[in-house]
Amino acid sequence: MPAVSEAVSDTTPPQSGGKSFVANVLWNWFGAIANIAAGLFLQPYIIRQLGSTRYGIWALVFSTLDYLRMFDLGFRAAIVNYTARYRARDDYSALNRMLSSAAVYFGSLGLGICLFVVFFSARFPALFKVPAEYAADSVFLARVVGVSVAIGLFSALFSGILEAFQRFDLLNRAYVSVMMIRMAGSILLLYLGYGLVELGLLYL
Repeated sequence: MPAVSEAVSDTTPPQSGGKSFVANVLWNWFGAIANIAAGLFLQPYIIRQLGSTRYGIWALVFSTLDYLRMFDLGFRAAIVNYTARYRARDDYSALNRMLSSAAVYFGSLGLGICLFVVFFSARFPALFKVPAEYAADSVFLARVVGVSVAIGLFSALFSGILEAFQRFDLLNRAYVSVMMIRMAGSILLLYLGYGLVELGLLYL
């Protein structure tokens, strides 16, 4: 991975002191409000368009595989902590070593999750008694969501760095942008009559 010291000037907030604090708080609020709005307006539409059975499969897959995020094991919090510490000491050599180790862990974890999901998804319909007509869709959706979780865990490395550098504005801009794309894509796909498979691909 490139030396972190090369990117310091690009990730340091343009504001300082109180202005930086206020900007970060406002961006956090904006991200929270956007998340609430997505839940209030998008979920009822998805339920209406998918129907109770397919939406039940959708919710079951996400709620089950979300437990895989527990394999973070506090590494992201450690990344935030030690990145801030090493940056304060200008010890970018130690920072790069720590981030390289974290990248190896999250990369290995992501690969392990993908392999696990391949085997788990094949048994998903039998384990949860999914109706036969939706069995293939549930298997595909489980695999897509598993890959999405693996990618999300690896991206924790980068979001942790931004948080340590107090760039909550960038974090929330990225988060809200992805959310808006998914919201618009979900509405369009469901309006056009697509189902679980296409909707799942949108959440990769």
